[in-house]
Amino acid sequence: DEGTFLGLLTADVSPDRFVTPGPNSVRLGSTLFTPQGVVYNGGLNSQSSIPVRMTITNASNAVVYNDLQTIGSLASLTTVQVNFGQTGNVSGTTSLPVGVYTLEFRTELATDLDMTNDTIRTTVTLKDPMSGIYTINPVGSGIRNYVSFTAALGDLNFLGAVGAVTFQVSGGTYDDTRETFP
Repeated sequence: DEGTFLGLLTADVSPDRFVTPGPNSVRLGSTLFTPQGVVYNGGLNSQSSIPVRMTITNASNAVVYNDLQTIGSLASLTTVQVNFGQTGNVSGTTSLPVGVYTLEFRTELATDLDMTNDTIRTTVTLKDPMSGIYTINPVGSGIRNYVSFTAALGDLNFLGAVGAVTFQVSGGTYDDTRETFP
């Protein structure tokens, strides 16, 4: 036996993962969505009345959405999915303009014995439906450039189009076996 092993704490509740929106995802701007996350009880004891919060901040770090929910009870070593409101019960809404936002999902159990795992973050990029000229250039940059055919067609399928869409492809060989077309 090698290493140092720590026993389970009696109270250790933490966010496990984002469900909606998924980590580092792209969504349609100015459209309501229902934030969802999964909470894990890694402690030895069942917990009840667990406050969980989802916040969304914009590029200026201003909170534009804040919703607080309470999990009634959660048995030891189990998970539960939490659905937050499209309109935050503290403030804001999920119908946000185009931009990049940070989502923070956290548990706020006062008796939690390990608060170092109580917060996770991800980003979501909100975009308008596509229209106009875009580039596909693996070494390009900018909001109208895609580094792969997969990314460009994925956005076109997801966001839709409100006008003509043209992809200008930079010269070169595109033989990457990782390209998949949605």
